[in-house]
Amino acid sequence: MRRAWVVLLVVAAACGERRESAKAGGPDAGSASPLTVIATCADVNGQAQVRRAGKPYWEPLAAGGTLRDGDWVRTLDQTHARLEFLQGGSLELSENAVVVVELPSAAELPAGVAPTSPRVSVAAGEVQAVPAPGKEADELAPLLIRTADGKTTVLQPVKGAGKTAFRLSASDAGVAVSVSRGKATLRSGDSQVALSAGNAAVLGTEAPPAAVQLPDFPASIAPGIDARVLFEEGVTNTRLQWGPVPGAAGYRIQVARDFSFTIQARIIDLTLTSFALRPESKGLYVWRVATKGQGGVVGEYGFARRIFFEGEEPKDLLLGPEDATTVTFAGSPPNVSFTWVGADKGPTYRLLISKGADPQNDALISVATTAQRLDIATLGAGEYRWGVYIDGKVLKPLFLKPRKLTVKAVPRASVKTPNKINKWE
Repeated sequence: MRRAWVVLLVVAAACGERRESAKAGGPDAGSASPLTVIATCADVNGQAQVRRAGKPYWEPLAAGGTLRDGDWVRTLDQTHARLEFLQGGSLELSENAVVVVELPSAAELPAGVAPTSPRVSVAAGEVQAVPAPGKEADELAPLLIRTADGKTTVLQPVKGAGKTAFRLSASDAGVAVSVSRGKATLRSGDSQVALSAGNAAVLGTEAPPAAVQLPDFPASIAPGIDARVLFEEGVTNTRLQWGPVPGAAGYRIQVARDFSFTIQARIIDLTLTSFALRPESKGLYVWRVATKGQGGVVGEYGFARRIFFEGEEPKDLLLGPEDATTVTFAGSPPNVSFTWVGADKGPTYRLLISKGADPQNDALISVATTAQRLDIATLGAGEYRWGVYIDGKVLKPLFLKPRKLTVKAVPRASVKTPNKINKWE
């Protein structure tokens, strides 16, 4: 954290020097006016703050607030904020992130970069960035990144590569730039690096940036998918566990109260392969883990897992088929009956069936009903996971773990009929 604030001070000094130069009619005189609005705060979950350019204090930043050239933004604990630039594109700040937004002058930019492109300095935390649309079809505008040494790095999405998104993570080694989706070229000084999804480069080191492979995300172990746990205030302690990744420098776990990781979202860095989650209240918690590699690089997060903390001891309300059932058929797919015990207040249920470990992930069957039985006759040969949920914006499971079902094709029984009798007894 000490290095993060040193980076902030360097950025602040650079911003101040640029403004003094503009006042004196120097090379930055063509930069944006301090009154120019370049972005807005589109959404805040938690507490965010802004420090206006040239001001020594922080003030609250709410949704709808405007940001001008040189403003600083920070998020506090368990806070998520989304900033949208007027030219298009956005930044999503995780908790305890600090950024500076600017509109640099043409004199500060590398050749070929329009002075209307906003520039971002990431001094702390983790930031997701989505580039703005370009002037031509299927083109995206560059994202400009200012590093602690005052240099501007151009992150240019590759035209025709589809949707593109970046992740910027501040660390002691510098700002790690990774591509979450799409492709891009990273231009820093005289060096240029090609990046694609799964690649990253670290800015701020003495050596020119080079593309490195992001480490794989860990395999989640426990609790299981859609876990249900009894909540007892001040007592409940659920251990989140994942498998080790060879060569990992550590792990980054993210916990939130929603699938988008925007509500009460926390980030914890640790070297262990487990974390004790102490829920504050009943309801849904969602978690996922990324691997921290060497040199400040953090991989992509793995698949999110849901935990439902309940006020009463959870019970498995599924009836049939039993877990690990195998259904055989010859000819047309079989008719499989799925049954369960009804929940209180007669809700609508949703049956989900998938070929993956999580019934909600790429579900092949998704059927809603108010009954306590569904007959499905469209499952071909294969291995499935299924579960029944109370339907709604957040699907609440009726099971303690998804059930496994195997559907197996077998040869048709054949009967031979003789066409003549050549021997009498």
